Amino acid sequence: MIIKNPPYIYIENISSENDRINDVNLLNYLNYQRVRTIRQEQYRDRVARYPDGNKDPFH
Repeated sequence: MIIKNPPYIYIENISSENDRINDVNLLNYLNYQRVRTIRQEQYRDRVARYPDGNKDPFH
């Protein structure tokens, strides 16, 4: 099973190791969201430039 939009998972515990894991999880989640936003903008730009899809240089 593939999770299309993975959620940010916060691990509740007092240990410092969990704090590090939470930091890594948060950075991974934010990076994923940033890349997703950039890709959406690129896709919308391509659709606006080449509405028929035949002149698209990416395909």
